[in-house]
Amino acid sequence: MSKTINSATGLFQFVPLTVFTFYSFRTGVPTQERLFNGFMIGAVVAVIQLLWLMRQQRPANRLVLGANLWLIIGGAAVFLQLWGVLKIYRELREAGVLAGMFEIGIVTTLFSPAGYVGSMNGEAALVRKYSYLLLFATMLALLFGLYFRGNTLLAAVIPIVILAVLNRLFNKKLAQQTE
Repeated sequence: MSKTINSATGLFQFVPLTVFTFYSFRTGVPTQERLFNGFMIGAVVAVIQLLWLMRQQRPANRLVLGANLWLIIGGAAVFLQLWGVLKIYRELREAGVLAGMFEIGIVTTLFSPAGYVGSMNGEAALVRKYSYLLLFATMLALLFGLYFRGNTLLAAVIPIVILAVLNRLFNKKLAQQTE
């Protein structure tokens, strides 16, 4: 039962990003209007998810927080017509979500005891070590995403999957250390 709940929670984590992607890209290359609406809808779902995550005992997945940050800023920029922010989003394209993850990574690595890996298990030095490794991987993913802008699979999907796998691996290692 616990494994089923963990799987459901894992799937739930990227719902805001999935809603944004489905809405924006459902009929192929998105129009500006669909992207703008996708950001506003995704931002609302991200805020709802963040409210739910704040009630949890364990730290939220930092990659999810980064994706949600990207959606919320994008949604707010559309709603408030912050054209300068939207211009940055247009330049970053798919790599923007990785930039959000990188920002969260820096802040949580430096200021959270759970680090970027979001783990309450293991020694603080090891949590910090894995957080720096995940931060370095995120920086590489961001550079990869910038290089492959325009190709959603290479610029976002594959890098995010790799980061999620790394995060899960690091958390598993930290949990094994405390057993």
